[in-house]
Amino acid sequence: MVPPVRELRSRTGSVDDRARLGTSVEPKVLLNRASMGTRMAPVQESRSEPSEMAQLTKVIEGLQQELACMRLQLQELSERARQERQEARSDLIAPRSQPQHQQQRLAASQPLPQRQQGVQGAPNTASAASEPQGRQPKTRLDAIEITPGQGQTWSDMYRTVRTAPELAHLSSVLGIGRRTTRSRLVMELPAEANSSEIFGSVKDLCDKMVPAISCRLITNQVEVRVNDIDPLALASEVAEALTVLAEDSVSAEAVRLRETWNGKLAARVRVSEKAAKKMVGLRVKINLGRSRAAQDIMLQTARELGVHVVLVSELFRAPRDNPRWVVDEHQTVAIVATGSYPIQHLWGSGTPGLVVATIAGIVFAS
Repeated sequence: MVPPVRELRSRTGSVDDRARLGTSVEPKVLLNRASMGTRMAPVQESRSEPSEMAQLTKVIEGLQQELACMRLQLQELSERARQERQEARSDLIAPRSQPQHQQQRLAASQPLPQRQQGVQGAPNTASAASEPQGRQPKTRLDAIEITPGQGQTWSDMYRTVRTAPELAHLSSVLGIGRRTTRSRLVMELPAEANSSEIFGSVKDLCDKMVPAISCRLITNQVEVRVNDIDPLALASEVAEALTVLAEDSVSAEAVRLRETWNGKLAARVRVSEKAAKKMVGLRVKINLGRSRAAQDIMLQTARELGVHVVLVSELFRAPRDNPRWVVDEHQTVAIVATGSYPIQHLWGSGTPGLVVATIAGIVFAS
């Protein structure tokens, strides 16, 4: 900024020169200063713009380099994944192709008649080779284990159980049993027998004996998951429903309930392997009595049949401020006037679970 000023001063000259030139020189000086002021601003802007553009260019170049590196990394990862897929596919195909190669080598080394027989039997050999060669796990039979009571010998306990009249009809199923190293009696049950029913008979006998004999059922246990259960259901109700479905005893202690994201319940139940095979894929109605769907279906059916009075037990929920509903204090039972006759008199609820009302001159209790 300084050089232009000096240049202007040198051009205008000193004070004496201006005096000699007269008054015509001063306007020129002012004009040159004004023009100088108007030229200074563009010079500053022209200097600041290139610096900002250089910084943006550097940032863009850096981003382009990072993008190029990321592309290279993605290409390497995709190539590695492709190689791993090919290796996994070759590992799966190799065991299947080995029996066929072995069969071809054996067929080439055999005489012609045997080779023809081998070619005819090739499909059966290939199908047999495609089957899993691993050993199947041995299925253990259910068994009942009986432990002698306090102060009782194994022989006395064995004789008492084998000669009990209550188990005479089960003698062919229980068999003679065997003695373990801990002096316990183990009686294996056939696969087609109802283990829970037989165990119940044996347990009743053991509980009646003096001294009392302890017994337990040894069976393969698995865990079954039950979804979409009524939120008001109890573990005992789930166990009761599964007992009916599987035709096998399921205890409430074996049921674990938890709430799911949609507000319903899900249960994990420990049952025998035979019971699980019967239950898989089936549907069971649990706690239908205290559900909204059951209550709505009941009222709809009553209206369609023209029923005037409905006595409700295991109530789900009573509507508010409805003069045609009479409910006890604990909201468990109700009397509903579904027909054209209103409730004439409400006698109230003397005890929980009981409500009395008069409809059409008739006294109803629920």
